[in-house]
Amino acid sequence: MSFLVFHRANSLGALERAKTAGVQWIEFDIRRTSEGELVLFHDGEVKGAKTKDLSRKELEDMGEIPIVSLEEVLKNWHQDFCMDLELKEEGYEAEVVDLALQYLHPSQMVFTSFWRNSVREIKKRYPFLKVGLLVARNWPEKKFSRWIPTVFPIRKAMASGADFLAPHYFFLSMGIVSRAYAKGLPLWFWTVNKVRTYIHLEKFPGIEGIITDHPEWGQIYPSALERDFPLLPGSA
Repeated sequence: MSFLVFHRANSLGALERAKTAGVQWIEFDIRRTSEGELVLFHDGEVKGAKTKDLSRKELEDMGEIPIVSLEEVLKNWHQDFCMDLELKEEGYEAEVVDLALQYLHPSQMVFTSFWRNSVREIKKRYPFLKVGLLVARNWPEKKFSRWIPTVFPIRKAMASGADFLAPHYFFLSMGIVSRAYAKGLPLWFWTVNKVRTYIHLEKFPGIEGIITDHPEWGQIYPSALERDFPLLPGSA
C-alpha cells in the first residue's frame, strides 16, 4: 500500500497548498547559502551564479520570491506534516539531521539524496533514521559518479545502506518493482503526474511512496493512502 508525498514544498505557497489538500507527507529540497544558512531551494544555479555562492537575500532578489529556511519550515510546520528532506549537496548531513531532530520525531521524517556518500553518512551516524537513495532518469554531462546508481540502482541502494530506493518513474519500464520487492527494498517513485500511472502504482506491493506535484490526488483517489504510514498526532 502506498502513500502520497507532495513535491515540491519549497515555498510558503506550496506549504499552504499541501495543508489545504490535507496531505500528510511533503518533500522539499535543501541547499546551503554562502552565509551557511540551510534553505529550501531546488536549483544549483541561478542566472549563472551557483546557489552556494549566494546569500539568502540575493536568492530572493534574483528569484523575486521569498526564500524559506529549513528551520522556519521545521518550526512552523512540524505539527502539520511528515517530511521528506532531500539533501541536494554533500557536506552538511549532520547539520540538517540535527536540526530536524529538534522538531520532528524519527517516524515523521525521511532523508533522501542522489549522493550515496550522504546516504551512508546519515545511516552511519543515525542508524535509527530512514534514508533513501534517489535515482534519476537522465545522465548529465557532469558529476558522472552521482549517477552511477542508474546502472544498477537496487545494488547501489543496498550497498549504500539505504532503507529504500527512490527512482524516477521511468524505471517502471525496466522491471524495477519486482526486483526491488524480491530484495525487500521499498520504493518511492517520483515525480508521478499522470493519473493512470498514479493509480497503477498504488496496486503494487513494495511501493511505499508516490511523489507527485498534485497533492489533491490524496482526496480524489484516497484508496489506501491513510492506512499504511505513520499518522500525525490527532489525525487518527
